Amino acid sequence: MFTTSGQPAPRRSRRRIVFAAIAALLIAGASGGIGYAFGSSGTEPTTTSASIEDETLPVADETTPEAIPVTASDITLDVLTEEKQCFGSAGCNVTISLSPTYAGTMSTLEGRSFKVLYEIHGGDDPILDRFTMTGTRVSIDETLFVQTASSDAVITAEVTQVIETTYGG
Repeated sequence: MFTTSGQPAPRRSRRRIVFAAIAALLIAGASGGIGYAFGSSGTEPTTTSASIEDETLPVADETTPEAIPVTASDITLDVLTEEKQCFGSAGCNVTISLSPTYAGTMSTLEGRSFKVLYEIHGGDDPILDRFTMTGTRVSIDETLFVQTASSDAVITAEVTQVIETTYGG
């Protein structure tokens, strides 16, 4: 290689150019590696709310307890006969208590309150009544009195409606 004066270029300046080019490549490569190491150190980059809103996030297919309805068919009532006084052909006075059973998952009831309407059959007249459920706690009359036409009468109870109320009843 020649300079403009027609004389060969000194080897020293060519070495400097090659050395400078190699050094620049090494520095650029090292900077990129260091930047990558800092960027992937386990900390998540911060994002703005605008970028989160622009993203479509997958929605879990999980139903919240509030969305699961509690229906009359979810609650059964067992009738317990506590006392029976019969008067021949005049019929009987029967003292009963009710034991409700919920067929669903107990976590469905957490933080929720219900009014449960039910009907008692087998007496001289049907009896309509109610009890409340707050979470898994039930508030129900301890005993009920039913008059029957005979001692053979079978007393049953069925839930007719469940109404969700504000917490606390």
